[in-house]
Amino acid sequence: MANKGETMAIFNKDSVIIRKSRPEDCEQVYQQGLTMFYLYPKKFDREYTVEDYRRDMFGDTVWAEVYVAVLDTDDDMIIGHTSHSNFYTNNHGRSIFVSALYVEPQYRRNGIAEKLLKNVAKVALESRCVMIQLNCNSANVGAHAFYLKHGFYDWDNIVVMRINQTSMMKLTSE
Repeated sequence: MANKGETMAIFNKDSVIIRKSRPEDCEQVYQQGLTMFYLYPKKFDREYTVEDYRRDMFGDTVWAEVYVAVLDTDDDMIIGHTSHSNFYTNNHGRSIFVSALYVEPQYRRNGIAEKLLKNVAKVALESRCVMIQLNCNSANVGAHAFYLKHGFYDWDNIVVMRINQTSMMKLTSE
């Protein structure tokens, strides 16, 4: 069994299990999220901590569903994850937004991302969703190609806009 960060000599995607995340997974998934988002410029008012993550994923109000990829020989070693939440659009109806799809570098190109994405699609269909949406950093050409290969497409002239908490407070006080 390889330790986290080591490459396994023998590996195939059939030895990977996708399961719903549990509270004890929070630290590993949170650390993967930090690794994944290093490309994005910081435009938030505060740091998002593992305690925030635990509260948002397993507190009174669950803000997203998280599924993890684990090896069938080690249910505690998370090698990838997805997180998604429901949203609604007036012109499409029920939808899922994927906020994260991550696979540890030494396990990439083995079908794990596809397995995670198929799980999201299964959840979406079971929830009678008509669309899955996600954002992909334009610099991440590998991820972009992966999503295109699996039926996603670019929305022409769609720009993702965000507002941080300070700006929301300013907006509501005017």
